[in-house]
Parts: sequence; C-alpha cells; structure tokens
Amino acid sequence: MNNFSTMADDHLTWYRHMLATGDLHTPTLGTILALIDEVERLRGERAWQSIETAPRDREVLVAFRATGYVATAIFKSQEGAWLYFNDYHDDGELRSCDDCDLSGWMPLPKPPAVSRGTGEGGA
Repeated sequence: MNNFSTMADDHLTWYRHMLATGDLHTPTLGTILALIDEVERLRGERAWQSIETAPRDREVLVAFRATGYVATAIFKSQEGAWLYFNDYHDDGELRSCDDCDLSGWMPLPKPPAVSRGTGEGGA
C-alpha cells in the first residue's frame, strides 16, 4: 500500500469514528462513506482470488496461471478438471488444464448493454 492509501485509510477511520460517536453530523459525509464502502466491496469482487475458492458450477471465469498467463476457464464437473480456451491454437476448442498451474481467478465482467435492433452497445 502506498503512502496516499495509508493516509486515506487513516482519514476514513477518523471520519467513521466521528460519525459513530455523534461528534460529526454531516449527511453528505455519511453518503460519501457509504459510497466508499460500496467501492471497496466492488473492488474486492474484482480482486484476484485463490483458485481453491473458484466456483465449480460451470461458470466461465478468468483464470491466472502461475506462469503469468491469463485464460478464460471453466470447471467441468464430469471430468473433475479445469478446461480453458486457448487463443494460441485459435480453434475455439476447450483444452484440458491438468498441468497449467492455475493459481487465481476472478469473475468475468458483465457484458455491456446492447440496444435492441442495432447490435451496438448502449447504456
């Protein structure tokens, strides 16, 4: 953690204490702190997690190999093994991941909204 992050955490701790003790009555600050909590929650959802905690329900996810390679992977319960999409072969086939040393994972982001009829992204 850098010095700015440490300083920001110290300030957040102080503001939270002031709000909790009633020494600070600022609705806007309470809203800001609630938003900061939400950002921290979302940041945690998008952080790399240990592969041991990855879902085993056929959910496609982003996997990280100990070698530094990032792949799209899925756990196939029938085989009891991880499979991954290998862009190197460019054939769209799932490859067995018996020896690929997966060490981390994170969920895929939600796809962008698509406007009906145009096929283009939109909000």
